[in-house]
Amino acid sequence: MQKRWIRWFILLILTASVAAAAGKFDWFPGDIAMTGLIQSLTGGNVGWARIVTSTVSAPWNYILLAVTAGLAWWLAGWRGAVIALISFGGLLLAEPYLKSMIARPRPSPLLIRVSGSSSGYSFPSGFGLLYFSMFGYLAVLAWERLTGRRRLSMVLVCCLILVIGGSARVALGAHWPSDIAGAYLIGLTWVMLLLNLDRSVG
Repeated sequence: MQKRWIRWFILLILTASVAAAAGKFDWFPGDIAMTGLIQSLTGGNVGWARIVTSTVSAPWNYILLAVTAGLAWWLAGWRGAVIALISFGGLLLAEPYLKSMIARPRPSPLLIRVSGSSSGYSFPSGFGLLYFSMFGYLAVLAWERLTGRRRLSMVLVCCLILVIGGSARVALGAHWPSDIAGAYLIGLTWVMLLLNLDRSVG
């Protein structure tokens, strides 16, 4: 078995373990403290967080997807662009099934500040899944296809976007940090699977 598949199976086991733990515990150690820290740093004005959240709704999510596909084409040709579409569509379709299987409740307003109301379950963050399907995918692709400063710059920009996006959801009290981290971990597992399959076919 090739090393890239061994690494992927290890990642898959880690992801499944985190998801199973999320199904048993309403929050992980450090979630409450980290949420309090993020909310104290961002302050009571969460208008910015609502704006960031809206980017995963139409039409903004499709605009971001088009940009992602274009950059992926630049990095890896038409196959990179096709994988960008599959990355987004696969996690979009998987989100409700993953949430219903894990069934972790949303953060309680008795524990943290919750702005507005969010329905459904919290793990994995649907926002996190969609953001990683685009910006996480681009970060991995840039790491594999670029070198030097261009690689570092693009990876850092993508990671910064992921941090800002995840922080927005935590600032609103819609998710625990572990919901975001878990979504990014699931996204990484999915992206690596797609890229490994692409290498096998190519």
